[in-house]
Amino acid sequence: MILLLPGTDTAGAAHVLERVQAGLKGTQLPGLPADVRVTVSVGIAEFPTDAPTPDALVQRADARLLQAKRSGRDRIVTADSGAGIRLVS
Repeated sequence: MILLLPGTDTAGAAHVLERVQAGLKGTQLPGLPADVRVTVSVGIAEFPTDAPTPDALVQRADARLLQAKRSGRDRIVTADSGAGIRLVS
């Protein structure tokens, strides 16, 4: 899923998504075993700071999403002042 937050910077997007993450964390989905719970992994990219075109923006966010999943899932990954990747949660 792609969530666009016009007029929101990376820190604001991380704040919104931390709330979404907290609201869904541990939710059990009907029809699945009781030990299967919802987690939310997110990759955040900001336009034009992180990418100069919409396509590049999606690619950057997707790369960060994969990093979030590889880092243990249920994480939010964003840029850290151009110095690489940081885990928000």
